[in-house]
Amino acid sequence: MDIKRRYIQLFLDLNNSEKGLLGFSLPNKYNLTVSGVISFIMEYQKKGYITCDKEYRIQITDEGRKAVGLLYYRNIISESHKGSDYFDEMQSIDRVGINEPYLPKADFLSSGYKKNKSRGRE
Repeated sequence: MDIKRRYIQLFLDLNNSEKGLLGFSLPNKYNLTVSGVISFIMEYQKKGYITCDKEYRIQITDEGRKAVGLLYYRNIISESHKGSDYFDEMQSIDRVGINEPYLPKADFLSSGYKKNKSRGRE
């Protein structure tokens, strides 16, 4: 694989940006060290995937776009950036509208927390 996994999101953002990304914003946005950003720029400039101008604005080249397209083709991006299905599975079918009144079901009220009356304060 030409693009390392830790740089996939960076390449996706470069692919979506029109003017590119500023080099000084990469450490905070992508959790990289300054030396990591420099090594990223040097490595992928040699491969011809990105260009860097005098303002350290990083832009993706046509070769870089082809590499990102290859990630989509190999289904690497969909596997590592899909996220969790937890919230999709836990989503309720019968939702209550924002301005709708909510009345709990009777079984919810009867199964609530019951205090133990036999125990006193100790």
